[in-house]
Amino acid sequence: RILHVIDALDDQDSARQVQWLTPALQGAGLAVEVCCLGPATRTATTLSDAGVNVRTLDWTRWFDPTVPLRLRALVNDTRPDVLHVWGRTALRMLALVARDRLQRVVLSGAIPAKGLIPTWDRWLLGKIGCLALIGDSEARRAARRGVMANTTTVLPPALPRAAAPMTPDPFSILWTGRIHPDTGCHAAVGAFDFVRHLYDALRLHIVGDGMHATAVRRLISGLELERHVRMLGTGADASALMRQAGIVWLPSFADVGRHVALEAMAHGRPVVAFAVPSLRELIADGETGFVVPVGDAVQMARRTRVLLDEPALAVELGRAARAQAESRWPMAHTVSQWREVYQRVA
Repeated sequence: RILHVIDALDDQDSARQVQWLTPALQGAGLAVEVCCLGPATRTATTLSDAGVNVRTLDWTRWFDPTVPLRLRALVNDTRPDVLHVWGRTALRMLALVARDRLQRVVLSGAIPAKGLIPTWDRWLLGKIGCLALIGDSEARRAARRGVMANTTTVLPPALPRAAAPMTPDPFSILWTGRIHPDTGCHAAVGAFDFVRHLYDALRLHIVGDGMHATAVRRLISGLELERHVRMLGTGADASALMRQAGIVWLPSFADVGRHVALEAMAHGRPVVAFAVPSLRELIADGETGFVVPVGDAVQMARRTRVLLDEPALAVELGRAARAQAESRWPMAHTVSQWREVYQRVA
């Protein structure tokens, strides 16, 4: 019996892995439940629709004593064989209410792209049953930062179930994520300004929100891009827009955005991305998409122009990306490896 604990079911890497992995685990015969410390979201609804039991604890204020009490009651009631914890926030909360169960914890999503790892978190890493790193780039990041656990293993990423193929709009570009300087939304707008003069039908769709959304709106207004760029917030269905888009952009300055690249590949869409480690690991330059030097919006615009001028190439790269994703990370193999980790920890 596996209980997944995560702080928020949002649009970040860990939440997407939970969304894609847990239905597959359940389909393979494992008893799976998900506990989200935060409120219900679109992702929570998607999981529930897929038949996964999701419990949300509605944590919205920093100090809310009812959340740890409800988490403790849930752990005591369900008595899981393994607690799969996603992120250090959820691990801290679990340590607060169920410290005696840390040896049954599998931890994922705990190595931040930047910033310090506090001594308390490093101590907790030494108490858990297994640190599960997803992909070689995360393993290298953990090694550079000297992160140690009782047992560490590297597993492949989970992929979303690809929807039926849809004919894309070659002049539609999608950027999605949390609007923050690290995720490169400003760079996307700048790169778009380079190419939009050449294609009147070109559109950029921005899905997401964040503290820097107002600054991005000002940039769009200052460059007079209102007719070409649409900021859709978090209410839009990024997956549906991705299936319609001709190109997906990932101009990330930090090592983030892996889940967007994986979803784009699963849907057969070419990605143009900055060459941060996790994206270099996924995208074969010139074969399944393009990677350009970090921060080089001009090169991003040039590579995008190649795809716009040669729509057949964009389709070919997208097909190659989908084929590579299905052959490199087959879901049956991924589920089998997670099952082995759970059995070992249990």
